[in-house]
Amino acid sequence: MKILKYVLFLLVIVGATLFFTLYDPAIIKGRRAYEEYFEKHLTDPESFKVYNEKYTKEGGCITWELDFGARNPMGGMVRKSITFTTINGELFLNERDIQ
Repeated sequence: MKILKYVLFLLVIVGATLFFTLYDPAIIKGRRAYEEYFEKHLTDPESFKVYNEKYTKEGGCITWELDFGARNPMGGMVRKSITFTTINGELFLNERDIQ
């Protein structure tokens, strides 16, 4: 019975951590900002695929490391890794990193 309580306690802690990490408004706004950017600037926005997303949050500033792929104008899939920053849902990125 003691083990069951311990396991239940751990599940609650892990669940709460995941909930607050996944639903942080600054992260949601930042993710929406980069998705909107790629929606506007990619040749084929439907082909946009995120392979890996990492972020570090310091206050309202989030630094993102994004590994993504998308179709180029000739129809081939291209994969890139870039780093950029969002602050309060506003995207700051070096356009040369995308090309």
